[in-house]
Amino acid sequence: MRPSPVFTIAVLIALAVTAMWWQLSERRARQLNHQVERLTATVDSLRAVSSNAPQAPDAGAGERTIPASLLTSAQVQDLRQRGLSDPIRDLTADLERHPELIPIKPVAGGTMRFYGSQTAVLSPKWVLGYFEDGHVGGHALLEYRVAPGGKIAWKVLTANQD
Repeated sequence: MRPSPVFTIAVLIALAVTAMWWQLSERRARQLNHQVERLTATVDSLRAVSSNAPQAPDAGAGERTIPASLLTSAQVQDLRQRGLSDPIRDLTADLERHPELIPIKPVAGGTMRFYGSQTAVLSPKWVLGYFEDGHVGGHALLEYRVAPGGKIAWKVLTANQD
């Protein structure tokens, strides 16, 4: 018994559709593999950057830390010439000594203070400082100037409570 021509045509159409799906899925698989390779390269590059980024000097175990500085080596050298022996550490330590700059009032008997381990020197002009009192916290964007001899002057540009 011979299969009917309609059945043969239906089987051929089914095979053609299956072959097209197969080709499309292989093409999509290649595209996904290419995307995975690109994303893997990006992640590897970000890991390399973050592992080379300087960490805050007083970061303790389990503390959230951000890069201590975005300064170039030339900018660090300029701050050294102005009198800071270790510019990043000196700036964050000096900021910690100025809780009066924090415009947010403490609550529940807490005392607001800046945390150097969570403070970033963004430029030769600005610092992003993290502060808290144990109950509430926030960030302040501060402008700083380093006078000859290493004297640091601060000015709060803006602050917000987290």
